[in-house]
Amino acid sequence: MKRFAVNKTLAVSASAATNTMPIGIQASATRSFAIYDLVCGANNAVADAQVLVGLTACSTYVAGTAFTSTPLEMGDAASSSTATTTLTVGSQVLTGTPLIELAFNTRATVRWVAVDPDSRIMVPAGANATGSIIMYNQQPGTVAGLILDNNLYFVE
Repeated sequence: MKRFAVNKTLAVSASAATNTMPIGIQASATRSFAIYDLVCGANNAVADAQVLVGLTACSTYVAGTAFTSTPLEMGDAASSSTATTTLTVGSQVLTGTPLIELAFNTRATVRWVAVDPDSRIMVPAGANATGSIIMYNQQPGTVAGLILDNNLYFVE
């Protein structure tokens, strides 16, 4: 199985309880993928801010900026999944199905790792909302200038 990474540094919305969506991945029509690692942490001056980071299935795939997933082994072919960053509609997260959500203080970094291959988050083939997943950040209060590094790792 080929392994890939998608990463995006993005400022969290300064409005309370507003989602920012740094990363989306959509499976190809014929090939599924599985997420095995998620990392999120602050990328600026330390602030005492509470943040949620999570993954959600989508009811509608959200447009964003095309991003080429990075193969983790040199020489591997490109991913058949489509990655996007800086997704445009934060409300789509609220209509999807939450798969994992982690609360953390930005003085630390949070990481979720599948403990074995059976515990990875599987995303089915589909090339539509059925085969799509979005990583999101949300803060419950107003913290201006908070910037987060977001990283997702997956296999095909």
